Amino acid sequence: MKPYLTIALAAVLTAGCASLDVPPLPPIVAQTPPDAPMAPVTALRPFDDIVIPGGLTYQPSRSTIIESPVAKSARLVYVGTLPADMLRDKMRIGLEGNAWRHITTTTSPDLGTILLFEKDSGSLQVIVRDVAPYSELHLVVSRAVPRPAGSALPAAAVTR
Repeated sequence: MKPYLTIALAAVLTAGCASLDVPPLPPIVAQTPPDAPMAPVTALRPFDDIVIPGGLTYQPSRSTIIESPVAKSARLVYVGTLPADMLRDKMRIGLEGNAWRHITTTTSPDLGTILLFEKDSGSLQVIVRDVAPYSELHLVVSRAVPRPAGSALPAAAVTR
């Protein structure tokens, strides 16, 4: 092979790799202390009665928040190093302490542990998964937006 052909090939490959968009790395997950105090979820204000163990790292790129005139919903993803069974137990104790009523718990090898809760006009699904070397916490929550007495639904919310 001729040397200028090798140099041209190297230059093309280098230019191609330099323009490649690499997704950002997730936030650094520090060691989650097992005795960390429970803290309210700060990603969405109306859900501050949902508490999670301190030391978990919020994953905004994997989370979704939807707000409408009649309801607020969110899927919030957190990552930490607590063992999944300890995380599951801490979540249940913390939520029941904030008047969330536990409905059921299901465990699946593929999906992890799913806990269902309800409170007033809201529902909460807690998914705890072991994804080595971390554990993931998914909170899927929805709540109706309270309206003043006697007020009508917004025009966009009326079904036909």
